[in-house]
Amino acid sequence: MGIRQQKAEAAARAEIERLELRAEVDIRLEENRWEYYANCLGESLESFFPSDARRVEAARKICSMCVVKEECLEYALNNREDHGVWGGMSERQRRRILKQRRLV
Repeated sequence: MGIRQQKAEAAARAEIERLELRAEVDIRLEENRWEYYANCLGESLESFFPSDARRVEAARKICSMCVVKEECLEYALNNREDHGVWGGMSERQRRRILKQRRLV
């Protein structure tokens, strides 16, 4: 495993820990959130913070038929989520969307 991949995996693990903590707080603060209807509910968070293209595609597949995919994507865009697959989109795809929105 190369240094670049090790750094990517370390960043993904840190992001997972941050999101798990935030999720615990969010659940206590608010009920009936869109997250409760997500296809990824109950899936390992690691599935959505992939370190290779194959895993990105696996995460996108889970998102593809999700009824709250749009809400998930908007959440990620509004909160500037830098890592992971949100609403079926990778970091790079979300950066493009944000760039396009700034240009409009």
